[in-house]
Amino acid sequence: MIATYDAGQSLGDLRHAAANLFAPGSAQRDLQDGAEALTSEAAKAYRYYETFRETASLARRSLAACLPSAKALFDADLEQAIGELMKQFDIVFGDVGWRAELSPDERQAKWKKLTPGVPSEDRNKMDATIAAQVARIEGICLPQLRAAGRKPCDDRPSV
Repeated sequence: MIATYDAGQSLGDLRHAAANLFAPGSAQRDLQDGAEALTSEAAKAYRYYETFRETASLARRSLAACLPSAKALFDADLEQAIGELMKQFDIVFGDVGWRAELSPDERQAKWKKLTPGVPSEDRNKMDATIAAQVARIEGICLPQLRAAGRKPCDDRPSV
């Protein structure tokens, strides 16, 4: 459950940081001596993204570490839900990885997909997927955790 909550939070942070890379004007590139040099604003956006990418990578690895237990102790539904949540990280990482090859219109579409508060069918789909997978994992794990945490009542007074 902790890995799931961390993943949900981390995905939100990562998507916000990634959106800065696609913001209009923030990822302009200057060509100098045949090599690409990021503008100051774009370099800041990239450093901001890199900070959250590291945290997101740890959150994704934590989810991956849960897969063997999920497979051994629960049904395939939990394994699928964890896998689908992990896939959302891969989508954001992939979007950022391919950003240099995107047209301005494609960059604008990615920005809309990743930016909070900007209406986008892709963003709504990703939000819904993340929320559904977290709820699915909670629905499977929480009843088991709650049942395991209950102890028989003891009539003795507490000290």
